Amino acid sequence: MKIFNIKEASDFLNISESTLYRSIKQNQIPARKVGKQWRLSEEALSKWLMGDNNMKDVIVPLTAKKTEKNEPNSLRFIDLFCGIGGFRQAAEKQGLKCVYSSDSDKFVQETYSHWYGEKPFGDITEFTASEEKLNTIPDFDILFAGFPCQPFSYAGRNEGFEDKTRGTLFFHVAKILSHHKPQALVLENVKGLKSHNKGATIQVIRDTLSELGYTLFDDIINSYHFGVPQYRERWFCVGIRNDLIKTDISEFSLNKGNLNLQPKLLDIIDDSVEINKSNKIADFELERIDFHFKNMNFFEDKRVQHDNSKYAPDTKKGRFGVYSYLKPDKTLRFHIGDRAKTQIQEAYYVHSNTYAPAIIANRRPKLWDLKRYLTVKECLKLQAFPSDLEFPVSDAQAFKQLGNSVCVKVVESVVSDMLQFLRIAQSTESSLLKKTG
Repeated sequence: MKIFNIKEASDFLNISESTLYRSIKQNQIPARKVGKQWRLSEEALSKWLMGDNNMKDVIVPLTAKKTEKNEPNSLRFIDLFCGIGGFRQAAEKQGLKCVYSSDSDKFVQETYSHWYGEKPFGDITEFTASEEKLNTIPDFDILFAGFPCQPFSYAGRNEGFEDKTRGTLFFHVAKILSHHKPQALVLENVKGLKSHNKGATIQVIRDTLSELGYTLFDDIINSYHFGVPQYRERWFCVGIRNDLIKTDISEFSLNKGNLNLQPKLLDIIDDSVEINKSNKIADFELERIDFHFKNMNFFEDKRVQHDNSKYAPDTKKGRFGVYSYLKPDKTLRFHIGDRAKTQIQEAYYVHSNTYAPAIIANRRPKLWDLKRYLTVKECLKLQAFPSDLEFPVSDAQAFKQLGNSVCVKVVESVVSDMLQFLRIAQSTESSLLKKTG
C-alpha cells in the first residue's frame, strides 16, 4: 500500500495543499498524523474518491479526533497573546485544556511559566510562515486571543482576508483560524476598536471572521458590572463555526453583567498596607491635593485654579493653568485649562469608596484619601486573579502585565456564553433555547 505525504496526496487528488489541509482538519478526507506530519494512503484516498466514506477499516488516526459535540471538559484551546493567562484562568475553570500558548514578552513568559508550569512560545508570526509551521500548533477546538489594535491597509474592494489584514497581528490570528478551523473563538480588544479608523478596522475584522466561516456575537463589556471595582470596558467577540450551527442562535447576545452593581475599591483594599517609598504618592502631588480641598469652597463652581507660575510659561500648563475638580463620585481630576482642547486631563485620583479607572500598562490607580497607589496584590484582585498568586518579576513588570491583562471575571462570563452558544447551536432541544444577555 502506497503512503503519500501532503504534496504527493494533493497531486494525486489534483487539489491544492491548503485545500487538502482544510479537508483533513474537517475530517472530510481520511489521514493519519505520524509525529507532526500527515500521511495518507492511496487505498483510502481511492475509496474516498469512489464515494466510500466508511474509512474505519482503512485508516485510523493516531491522534484523538475532535468530536463536534464535545463535553466542555474535553475541549482544547490555544492562548494567543496570552499575557499572564487571564483567558486560561477562566477556561480552566470550565474544564477546558490548554494545548498551546504564545507571547513574545520574555517577562510575561517568566510569569506564565511560574504560574502554569509551561513557557509560552514566542513570536506568533513564526508559526504562520508556512503550512508546515502552522501544523506545529496542536489540534485545538477553541482559539483565545487578545490581539493589539492596529490599522489595516486597503488596496482594493475585492481582496481576501490575507490582503486586507496583512501586516497586522490579527492577520496571523486569521491564518491560524483559516488553517485549523476551530469550533469557536473568543477575541478581546480595547473599546476604541469599534471606532478605530472610523469603524473600518472592526469592519475588516468582522468581514474576515465571516469569510472564514464564523457566526459572530460581539459587544462592549464592563468589568464594573461584574462586581469588580474597575471601570474597564473592553470589546469581546465570540465566533461559532457555521457548519456546527443546527439551531438559529442569531438572537442571542453576550451577558453584560448586572448594571445595578456598585462595587467599591474598599472591597479589594488591604487595610494592613503601610505607606512606603514604593506606594506613596509624590509630595508635590499631595501638596496639590491638599491645596484643592483647602480652597474648593472659594470657587463657585468648585473648580480650583492652581498657581501656574510653577510651570514654564511656554508650556500649556504655564499658558492655560492647572485646575482641579472633585466629581460627585469622589474622583479628583486635575486638568489643563485650555478650553479649546476640552480641558486636557493632567492627573486623576480616586477614592477608596468608589471605583478605579481601567488600569493600563503604565498606570495604576492613586487614592487621594489613602495618599498611596494600589499595590500589586490589590491590582491582582482588581483584575479578578486569585490573590495567592505571586509574581516572579519586578513590581514594575507586574503592574505592566496586569495593566495589559483581561479581567478574569468578565472572561469567565464570555467563555460560559461561548460554551452555551456552542451547545445550543448543535441542539434541536427547545429546552436549551434560552437567551443570554
